[in-house]
Amino acid sequence: MADNETLHSRYGAGRVVGERYGGFEKRVLFRNGLERWIRLDDLKDVNRRRPASSTTPKFQHIPDEELSARQLIEAFRLGIVPYRHVEDFTFGRKKEMEKLRKWLDMPSRSSLRLVGEYGTGKSHILAYAHRRALRDGFAVASVDMDPNENPFHKPKRIYGRLVRSFRYVSRADNRERGFRYFLKEALRAGFLEDHRYFSRLIQPDEDLWNWIEAREAAPRPVPTYDPGYKRHLSLFDYSTAANVYCYLISALGWAAREALGLKGLLLLFDEAETVGARGHTYQVQRGRHFITALIRMAANNRRLVKHPGITGLPYSRHASDIPFLYRIPCGVKLLFAFTPEVDWYRISELKRVPLMELESLSVRALREVFEEICKFYRKAYDLPGDFKPGGLFARLRSNRRNHTRTFVKGSVEALDLARFSPGKPPEQALDATP
Repeated sequence: MADNETLHSRYGAGRVVGERYGGFEKRVLFRNGLERWIRLDDLKDVNRRRPASSTTPKFQHIPDEELSARQLIEAFRLGIVPYRHVEDFTFGRKKEMEKLRKWLDMPSRSSLRLVGEYGTGKSHILAYAHRRALRDGFAVASVDMDPNENPFHKPKRIYGRLVRSFRYVSRADNRERGFRYFLKEALRAGFLEDHRYFSRLIQPDEDLWNWIEAREAAPRPVPTYDPGYKRHLSLFDYSTAANVYCYLISALGWAAREALGLKGLLLLFDEAETVGARGHTYQVQRGRHFITALIRMAANNRRLVKHPGITGLPYSRHASDIPFLYRIPCGVKLLFAFTPEVDWYRISELKRVPLMELESLSVRALREVFEEICKFYRKAYDLPGDFKPGGLFARLRSNRRNHTRTFVKGSVEALDLARFSPGKPPEQALDATP
């Protein structure tokens, strides 16, 4: 199995953990918790073979500040902002930031829709919400929706991705921790002992952890010949098993508040418009039903703590004694990022969720973005003091197609062209491009 560092233009840095089709596709675990199959030609530095050399390579020492600036510029070249710089590199979004902060502080408002065209910065806002919520005392988990890898009609996969990206800051040592540490803390404090699934983790082994993290295809953690097998409830991969995974997620939110003293659990769903992606009719319908169940769960709908049959929602007949909601209040907040094409009327529960529209950045905000990029570019490449890129902004602005990501990438590329065209005004360097 491959085990190499790699880079994707959209998802950032990651590690190759598998391959298929003769190496044509790689399974990549990205640093943000996302794991999916990626075509080889969409990745950089995968299995790169360097020619043998008889000479000892010479390495140039780069000062820390310059190296940090270069790393940031390379991220900008991909149209992304590194996670640790998200709060410092957010411009023209004061209104949206304030709305997010107020929403996080309102327990009565459990769900929020973020809507914007591709490239307007929805993923950036989600990253900001992630970092802000973590700092403010929430546990946070996120999933990048995908109609093939993580569709809404596969609740087990959604739960598994959320678990793997789960983060919180432990009050015991003020360190950022993950899912396993969270459950150990909650169980040691005497919570979740009556939970139908998590109570099995009082003395867990690796098989039990893999089972509760939905890493195994099998619904139960041990082989059928083990006499203890039937004592464990199943984690079904059925599209109707929404009640099982809402029950698990709601318990995590409840434990975050009651056991660990956190504000709750924030779940982030990027590219949630895939709920309407092409597929069988029953798959689309069950994806919509899962979204409805999540919204009602987060809103602490009291019908959901009872038998799932009275909720009006599809549920697994193989787990008919598992309610959608563990306890009230569950402490879960949901933030969905959509493009405008979603048919809201088809999901009435979603239509009632408060909306935050994300418009294109203003010219003033774009200028601030450009000036900030120039500042780091100077640090990264030690540009001469007489280098004045002001004319580049006007050219970039005229060619921009309302995409913030495209503007950021174009800014770095324009600065590259200007740097390698000495003696010319920076804006004229762009005329040499085809």
